[in-house]
Amino acid sequence: MKITTSFSNADIIAFCKATMDFNIVHSPEYMSFHKKEVVVPGMYLFSYLSSKLLSSCTTMVKSNTIEIFLGSLISAGEQVELLVDAAKETGTWFLSAINSKDCFRVGENRSSISFNDHPTLTSTQSHNRGLPVTSEQLSLFKSLLHDISKEWLDLLFTITYASQALFKAIASPLDEVESEINLLLDKSKNPDQVSPFYQWLKIEIPGERISLSLDKPIDYHISFNRESANKAYIANVECRQEDKLFYFSRYKLIAIPDRLIMRMAKSM
Repeated sequence: MKITTSFSNADIIAFCKATMDFNIVHSPEYMSFHKKEVVVPGMYLFSYLSSKLLSSCTTMVKSNTIEIFLGSLISAGEQVELLVDAAKETGTWFLSAINSKDCFRVGENRSSISFNDHPTLTSTQSHNRGLPVTSEQLSLFKSLLHDISKEWLDLLFTITYASQALFKAIASPLDEVESEINLLLDKSKNPDQVSPFYQWLKIEIPGERISLSLDKPIDYHISFNRESANKAYIANVECRQEDKLFYFSRYKLIAIPDRLIMRMAKSM
């Protein structure tokens, strides 16, 4: 399957409004001031492509493992080829988002959706960062994707919304590692001017899908581990609502200099 498309500033603004993504590289005003095109959120690319795959492939709904590798950026207005390669012998669907290179690839590691008989992620000692969710957020999110079941729509939303929970944890640290990351990313205190970048994330989904309730917060149970001080960290995220499990996930966050991110963004 191949989709050739582009994402407008209006699309990106709507996606960021739905998922509460306040990263300035997704702001048309900020990026225009710096003569750069707006950066398409990596999770928007993933949600858009995976919803198309789910809407066209009935066997996909049984998949329980998602791995996303983010190696480069795609900008607003830029033509991108969204590809899916099926490895039927392993039940794996490989995802690509290509401009001059594959945004969903880091070295030989490719983004994928698959079924795994032996999940490995479990609960860790963590802090809960609950986030409210509204019908407006879900409606806006749904309008930007292809038609899929409510369970998968809710799942994709909770995966994307986890970014806001991670930033909430960093902004209000509750332990030593969170405080270290907070200091690293605080532009007023750290002269190096760096931002968090998801290099990799893995999500494992239980067999029973659940639906979101709008009158209850989504609970993100988060713990951080230091992989390399002031450079790379692992975030463990357990997503629940009313003690019902949406998924376990693990992220690798690396600190990227702001000047490098701006250099990677397409010039106007």
